[in-house]
Amino acid sequence: MFFCSRDLTKADNNCKILVFDILFIYNEADMNKIIELAKKHAKMCFKDGVTSMACILKTKKGNFYTGVNVKYKSIWKCICAERVAIAKAVEAGDMEFDAIVTVKYFHETDSYSVVNMCGECRQIAISHAPFFVIVSDKEKVKKVNIDDIFPYPYK
Repeated sequence: MFFCSRDLTKADNNCKILVFDILFIYNEADMNKIIELAKKHAKMCFKDGVTSMACILKTKKGNFYTGVNVKYKSIWKCICAERVAIAKAVEAGDMEFDAIVTVKYFHETDSYSVVNMCGECRQIAISHAPFFVIVSDKEKVKKVNIDDIFPYPYK
């Protein structure tokens, strides 16, 4: 069963901290609902040349934390959406994760794609194992354990 206490489409246009209440993710249909939330957040927060990806992190307490990537091409610096969502959860003291997904929004075609975490985000995320990551594997979206996508982390 999936339950969201807030409608993401009514969220703050400034894309500040958004927390969603959820009960459980049991099946593929529920996983797809989380992906849909990430899609809505990515589109809502899209800023051409600055941000195009959004992440949704579900914790074991049943909360969702959102994040967006922020990139500055002029200085070649960025922060990934996953690290933003993780930082919000840590700030709230919600340290046990259940699942995470990141979606890229393509403004030109109004389309989306699930994207995989970079190595730096995997290294940070593994500190909160065990939990699931929704990944794109040869154009198929699936849920895998964080340990399976990052089997040899630095410790």
